[in-house]
Amino acid sequence: MLLNRLGVVVANLRFDAQASIDEHAAPYEIDVVCVEGEGFVSVGDAISSLHAGECVAWPRGIKHRLWTEGSGMETLMVEHHT
Repeated sequence: MLLNRLGVVVANLRFDAQASIDEHAAPYEIDVVCVEGEGFVSVGDAISSLHAGECVAWPRGIKHRLWTEGSGMETLMVEHHT
């Protein structure tokens, strides 16, 4: 975790190749910013690639997931707890 202030939490996640976080839902919105590398993201039933410089929003209560295949990826997760 990089920041936890006034309802906003910022965390840094680093993925090696072939890494994943399990699909889950959160009770708050999350902005995912890819700062390095590339991987994949799912939001509900939609799947897309995610590259450095791109971001995606995860709505509250919708299942989501991040994973990599052939390369690593670094992301910033901005959680909106308000």
